[in-house]
Amino acid sequence: MSLTKNPLTRGLLAVASGAILVVMSVGPGTTADAGSLHSQPQAVQALPGSGSITFWDEWTNGAARTAMTWVANAWDKIHPNWPIAERPIPNDSFFAAIRTGIADNNPPDVLQTEGYESTESFAQAHELANLNSLWSQVKYRYNQPDGASMTGACRYQGTWYCVPWDWDTQSFLFWNESVMKQYHLSPPTTFEQKLADAKVLKAAGVIPFALSDADGWPGMHWYFEFVGQFCGSKTQDSAVMRTGAKWNDPCFVKSAALLSTLAKDGYFPPGLVAENYNVQVTLLESGKAAMAEDGIWLEEPPVANIGGERFPAIAGAPYNATSGWVGTSLSVPAKARHSVAAMALLKWMATNPAVGNEWATAGDPMNLKGANVHLPGLDATLVGDVQNYPQLPPADESLPFAVGNTALYALGQGLLDGKLTPQQFSDQLEAAAAKAGPGMG
Repeated sequence: MSLTKNPLTRGLLAVASGAILVVMSVGPGTTADAGSLHSQPQAVQALPGSGSITFWDEWTNGAARTAMTWVANAWDKIHPNWPIAERPIPNDSFFAAIRTGIADNNPPDVLQTEGYESTESFAQAHELANLNSLWSQVKYRYNQPDGASMTGACRYQGTWYCVPWDWDTQSFLFWNESVMKQYHLSPPTTFEQKLADAKVLKAAGVIPFALSDADGWPGMHWYFEFVGQFCGSKTQDSAVMRTGAKWNDPCFVKSAALLSTLAKDGYFPPGLVAENYNVQVTLLESGKAAMAEDGIWLEEPPVANIGGERFPAIAGAPYNATSGWVGTSLSVPAKARHSVAAMALLKWMATNPAVGNEWATAGDPMNLKGANVHLPGLDATLVGDVQNYPQLPPADESLPFAVGNTALYALGQGLLDGKLTPQQFSDQLEAAAAKAGPGMG
């Protein structure tokens, strides 16, 4: 995909009489719609002092890397006395690096995390600054600012500890176009058609669905696709928050049973719990597997010969919640050296339309009004129109860490390799959740 940079001539840069100015976008209460925000007059105020704003993130490649480079360049031109000193850290070492930095009392001024469990654990340790005031100033720019995905990512026990940033959705079915064409199959629009195609592919010696679950989360994202249709977002949120629903209620057991059936029917690769996610991607792109349930990141940027659409609806399922959530979020550590400048930077990023638009233009979906993105070949209702997403946060991230990132993944692997029945999976997940207490929300 060709990435086109937006020019810096949108009223973003303002320097007068030698003063360095912070550009503030239109405030809450404006009658402007999202599409007209670009042309609104903007007020400015000085940002005194000088120093470097240290910024740690895991945006080492792809759309986010392109967009963050633009952001740093734009900010530095406005504020040469407060340049961004960014440290992109590879994903596989990111969490170890940020925990070490915080433990050593050497945190950055701005910290990007994936929200949810990370927000909870850092907030419990009093390692993040209270951002209630900042959030009240920027929330008007967001679609569904009080939605479950937003609060689950950044709010802990009533306090906002981060600003939600880019957006992810898991609710896609991808397919290898060459394989589907070879066996005269059209992309399935219903779950029942998908199962019929799987039978044809299996008989031909092709793996119907790529799935590699050594990391635990790929298999559980299949499970939560089914939860979204059998239970709905409100029931899932109730189970996460311990407000009535339980993980061994019938709709959750039914979701686990459907995943178990797919595994027993041989629609996934052999030895799937021993291979990591990268193998899953390779199976799909090489044509050894025909289809895969995956997230929007698979198409950032778009991959040749891979098509995708919304995960098909299951006949008779009462809900059709889309698995959408905050992909990354931005916090200010409690011991940041330049917290005032850091918060000014976050406010600038959230409230200036050109920043969100640049992110979207690079191909990274946003939950900011007007910052719509479209990736070729994907369902525009999922990618472009975030405002209409029925939010279904990832329960593995919303649950306490001991449940969502430990017990859940281990239990899911037991379900997939036949060591646990759907009822046993559900009962043991409920027991772990009951012991750990409420999650994020």
